[in-house]
Amino acid sequence: MIATNYYVIAGVSIMCLLVIIIHLQESELFPKWTVHRFQYMAVITIIAIVIDATFFLLEGKSNSPTFFMYVLKAIEFSLNAFIILIAVEILCKGRKSNKKDPIVKIKIIVFGACILNAVIQFFTIFGHFIFTIDEQNYYHRTHFTWIYVGFLVLCILMLIAAIRIYSIEAQSLNQMTVLGFMLVFSAGFVLRAFLPKTNFDLLCMVLSFMILCLYYYNVTMKLDSLTNLLNRHAYEYMVNHIGFTTVIIMIDANNLKGVNDNYGHECGDKVLKLFAKCILKTYKNYAYCYRIGGDEFCVILKPGVFNQLIEEMPRCDVYTMCEEFMTRLDETINKYKERDPENNFYLTYGVSQGYGIYKAPSDHPSIKENMPLTRVIHLADMRMYHQKAEFKKEFKKKLEASGDKNKPVKGNNRPKVKYNPTEPELIEDSDLE
Repeated sequence: MIATNYYVIAGVSIMCLLVIIIHLQESELFPKWTVHRFQYMAVITIIAIVIDATFFLLEGKSNSPTFFMYVLKAIEFSLNAFIILIAVEILCKGRKSNKKDPIVKIKIIVFGACILNAVIQFFTIFGHFIFTIDEQNYYHRTHFTWIYVGFLVLCILMLIAAIRIYSIEAQSLNQMTVLGFMLVFSAGFVLRAFLPKTNFDLLCMVLSFMILCLYYYNVTMKLDSLTNLLNRHAYEYMVNHIGFTTVIIMIDANNLKGVNDNYGHECGDKVLKLFAKCILKTYKNYAYCYRIGGDEFCVILKPGVFNQLIEEMPRCDVYTMCEEFMTRLDETINKYKERDPENNFYLTYGVSQGYGIYKAPSDHPSIKENMPLTRVIHLADMRMYHQKAEFKKEFKKKLEASGDKNKPVKGNNRPKVKYNPTEPELIEDSDLE
């Protein structure tokens, strides 16, 4: 009965992995490099399952070569760590080989652990160091088995850390999926430790592999391919599910058309990437950052941040609070421009911004107005276009003064426009009330 269950679990696991391999081959969402890495993971996992099942079949049969049994187990123990290495490598996709990058650091650590583990497994074949196999070909742990366990635990923890960092960079919208991966992967490890004669760990490995694919798919679906900000689809989902008081900031890159016309669309894409980098650097701890159109971006404060900002700036109207908050982006853009003026001079034109405040129906009684969300977004757009119009007036004057349409006009920072909306947004006890 135990043998039957063992082979059933192994067979089901392999079939699931084969389905994933076929599905990935037909997928048009991931680039080929990513598809191949996921397929390598699946193939190596299948090999590990086949080796484990073969060992289970031969275990206890004295006519099986003991040396062959050692080789099987050593290969299996080595492959388990390399599966994790490939998973970390997938998360490194698109990153430069920068040793300061935390995920690149994790990859280096995991790679080193995999190599050391493989070397130890190789010497175990001859020295019976990590495990032993008796004359009846039964597997036994030794006092040094903890070394292999230590390497595996290190790799698992590094993978979890890499997923955590990757999730934060993707603006933390997949926390439950990450938690599910951690629980399933850890469950397989625990089951193997306490039930060594079963292969539930392989099933957990397959399930965690599927969760990892699902996680990566969800993150990819929500990210804009050019800027790595959240995309329009993620923005619309958030707008339809906002249930907390927040500030919505609309952002538009100034004079992008002029950059495209004078320097080419490749340069325009570079500008969008730079602005997205500035937006993410400025707001990632406070808000969700989206690219919702060609040169249009949006920032939505995370739950609780609005109250935090009010506490930081007591007795002020919402305009002053939001203007101060939006100024942080202008400062970030200027820093990037000053850091590398030769390559980042396109940032000279800056951005136009406009805000709207949305009050949840049963939240924050100190906010006087209670506009519907569509009105909030429209108001943010109108304020942004108001600044856009002010920028164009100023830009036209400076352009005429310079007399050179191809030369970037210096000093076009975002104009500070004092709004007088028909529906004023006030906080109780503010100076403007």
